[in-house]
Amino acid sequence: MNRSFILFFSFLLFSCKPDPELADVTNEIDTVPFTLSCEAAISDWQDVLPPSSASWEYTLANQSVISGIVVSSDAEGAFYRSLIIAEESGSKTLELLLDQPDTALNYPRGSRVLVDLSSLSFKRKQEQIQVGVYSESFGNDALAPIPPAEMTQKLLRCGSVELRPIEIEDLSTLEALWPNTLVKLNAVMFRQAEVGVPFVSGAKESGLRIIENCQGQELNLLYTGYEDFALELIPEGSGSITGLTMTTNSGSIQVAHWSDIDLRNQRCTPPSTDNAALFISEIADPDNEAKARFIELYNNEPYAFSLEGWSLLRYTNDSVEVSHALDLSSVTIEAQSTLVIAADATIFESVYGFAPHLEAKSNSAANSNGDDNMALVNPSGELVDIFGVIGVDGTGTAHEFEDGRALRKPFVKRGNSVFEPSEWIITNDTGGEGTIKQPAIAPDDFTPNEHLVE
Repeated sequence: MNRSFILFFSFLLFSCKPDPELADVTNEIDTVPFTLSCEAAISDWQDVLPPSSASWEYTLANQSVISGIVVSSDAEGAFYRSLIIAEESGSKTLELLLDQPDTALNYPRGSRVLVDLSSLSFKRKQEQIQVGVYSESFGNDALAPIPPAEMTQKLLRCGSVELRPIEIEDLSTLEALWPNTLVKLNAVMFRQAEVGVPFVSGAKESGLRIIENCQGQELNLLYTGYEDFALELIPEGSGSITGLTMTTNSGSIQVAHWSDIDLRNQRCTPPSTDNAALFISEIADPDNEAKARFIELYNNEPYAFSLEGWSLLRYTNDSVEVSHALDLSSVTIEAQSTLVIAADATIFESVYGFAPHLEAKSNSAANSNGDDNMALVNPSGELVDIFGVIGVDGTGTAHEFEDGRALRKPFVKRGNSVFEPSEWIITNDTGGEGTIKQPAIAPDDFTPNEHLVE
């Protein structure tokens, strides 16, 4: 895919140690004379931008002028007090921090602008680049917005161009793009459950809506809560949505104008996921911390898909009735990836060092004490995978994992509606034949979010 299309990026602010070059910058910008015209000599972005870094770093900009295209808009309440600018020919973007609202009046989307970088500073982390005025606040380093009086000297509009967003059919291809790319998603629609409700669920509250396409792929559409179109009702049809990919939430976009949502076509029906290669890959009951229990699912398909209609059941001890059903409809599982469901998200993160994808407390499958039976059911209500034997208490059997774990072997590529002990490595304290009587200690004896398939 051609990556020379227009890009943009969103803004995150963290405290970092100052760059030595910035020590004398702070508020000297008011004393620097500026002259800028559309005939000014233009520098190449490659020669001006600081190198990529793994963490946020501050760098003083040199005496240069760059040109770019505005790809954001605050005309309807989005992208407030900032201007996203894309390289005219290339893939780079930056966010200009401005201490002024209504920037769309003077710099509407599609404007070609020149930016005088003298006495300004960069803040960069990987492909996220901000430009503003370096400052210190309560001993912390920060990048402040450019004051209104300086903005007119630093920023000049020199005509406009026709924006051409990247056309997207396969939502998974968004991962290959730079963050904050201007994209047009084709053949998409809002999830049926959200049709007919206001775009923003709560006034001045940020949130998201779910977009899906006819292949069953999903994407988050983020909102700030301050959009002028907050009360517009979500349309039922399908069509296209134009927006900017967001770095603050992987696999998401944000729209600037209500007209960017064009859903006038008839809805389509996403394909069934009943036969997807989704299965239970690990179940944990750590001997040293019961609250660190979890259950893990693995998607062995080469594509991401929604778990709309899928559920994870628990049959406690020898019960033949479902003790707990966990609805997975709100989740999209990535291609050839895991889904970790914790009994207690806070304890899980403190033990394993990262947050789970989902939390399911009480008597869910994620909180088993090792002698229960778990089942994975598809949207048609069919049993896709099972651990244990329904109606049989696991204590002392080949499916006991009390104080241990049950790990699916690498040769397993799909679920099995009949429990087969040979597909599992099971450790416990007092299990039956074929199991390993060796309690497991968290975190070392567990591998959440990591699963091997041969």
